[in-house]
Amino acid sequence: MEHARHTWTLSLTQLRRLRFPGFPPPEGKGKEDVRPRQDEAARTVLAALALYALALRQDEGYWLRSRCDLVPDNGSGAKLEIVGGTGGDIPLGTANEVRTTLLDPALKEAEGLGVEWTKTLLRLTPSPQLNQLVKLSDARVSGQDESDTDAPEGTDSGADGDAGASD
Repeated sequence: MEHARHTWTLSLTQLRRLRFPGFPPPEGKGKEDVRPRQDEAARTVLAALALYALALRQDEGYWLRSRCDLVPDNGSGAKLEIVGGTGGDIPLGTANEVRTTLLDPALKEAEGLGVEWTKTLLRLTPSPQLNQLVKLSDARVSGQDESDTDAPEGTDSGADGDAGASD
């Protein structure tokens, strides 16, 4: 393969539809005064976070599988194409540039308006049933004998090709 193009979309139309109920207004401000600004600030944080994630991916390259990395050409930083309006291309910048110019200011503005979110690490733990299904899948891919890894109760291991099908 000589060339790959990464296409990514951030729909501002869809972002504008989002509403974030439940944030109390900051001290001394009425709910009616600040509610639309809180929604706008929360949407701005989401857009900045999405752009930051894209910039991080661009900086680090794309790991597809073992011995298969896609790395951007030198000097070919990501460009955002504006569809509609006046159009045009805008350089994205590095992840650090996006964080300092977009994400950090958006977070500060949102916090100043009383927009809240959990800032602690959320650790997700798979259920024992999911762990067992992953082991079955790994065994199937590697060609190991599956006789000592039975499917967890209430699941279909897919051996007949119609996993999850009902009668």
